[in-house]
Amino acid sequence: MKHIIFTLGAVFALAVTECPAADPVSIFLAGDSTMAKKLPEKRPETGWGEMLQDWFPADEVVIVNQAKNGRSTRTFIEEGRWDALLTQVQAGDYVFIQFAHNDQFPKKKPKRYASPEAYKANLARFVADARAKNATPVLLTPVVRRRFDENGVFYDTHGVYPDLVRDVAIQTNTALIDLHASSAIFVQEYGAERSKDLFLWLKPGESANYPEGREDDTHFSAYGARAMASLVLQGILESVQGLAEYVMKAPGGVQSDADVATAIGGPHKGGGQATDYWFFKGADAGKFIFRKIVLQPGSAIGYHLHDKDEIYYILGGRGKLLLNGEISEVGPGTAIFARPGDSHGLKQIGEADLAIIVVYESKD
Repeated sequence: MKHIIFTLGAVFALAVTECPAADPVSIFLAGDSTMAKKLPEKRPETGWGEMLQDWFPADEVVIVNQAKNGRSTRTFIEEGRWDALLTQVQAGDYVFIQFAHNDQFPKKKPKRYASPEAYKANLARFVADARAKNATPVLLTPVVRRRFDENGVFYDTHGVYPDLVRDVAIQTNTALIDLHASSAIFVQEYGAERSKDLFLWLKPGESANYPEGREDDTHFSAYGARAMASLVLQGILESVQGLAEYVMKAPGGVQSDADVATAIGGPHKGGGQATDYWFFKGADAGKFIFRKIVLQPGSAIGYHLHDKDEIYYILGGRGKLLLNGEISEVGPGTAIFARPGDSHGLKQIGEADLAIIVVYESKD
């Protein structure tokens, strides 16, 4: 018998040594300054690509930010940056592609300019080259600039280029994150004044790197970069299913009573009938649980000892509270805070249901 156990153990050990952990998936970022990593002398300017790693476990997904300030699809190719990126790409990786800020100006930036036809051809090349490496290309429309007219109405400055990205995505059957559309909504919702917080607006003396201040409506503050990265994350969850499974914390959502209602008996063996509304159950919602409990006439939460902090808030109805031996009547607007070592029970009284919000720390 000992010999059999030893043999199985040896086989298991051999299997472990012969099956090392899989290499992490890489997401390569090809783009311009809105995406790129910044030098210390440019801070607090921040590219949204610098923030993307926060949503992925570093041992499973690695962000490889190859974006560079001032580059267009044309110069990214001409300078050899695209070929250099491809040499690093492995099968199973992803390549995110976002350009246009420097492609669109024939007079202002003639050496960077890519005509609409050339721009589309460059994007199509990027897609084909990534697929040739057995990687997954993802096209992104360009993030918007901050532009408001004298009446505070937002307007766009990218011309036909966002639609060109959409066209290439359709023609090549490539995943698309429409960052242009989502960032336009985001900036408009912030409005003409508050949207300055998203971009590199600095008062004189606010930053040692910009002693005279800065009013930049293209590049992002750290706050704005994180906001844009969150929009990219939402695009990943919607359009890049292979990556969605790696996301550590998905964005929040909305649930209604009807979505989560469950009939239960009175909690803690209190008796009677109740309805439990456990919102976002099963979601990674941090360290707290948020529930609504409705005690029907004659039901109760049984008297019990607490092992964690817990807050009850009465939404409607009346109840008789027993807290550490003290009895009181509670109604709408009453909050009850129970701490470890406290004991309490709550019984519905009167004709109306007793509706309670319960918030407590998760033990998972």
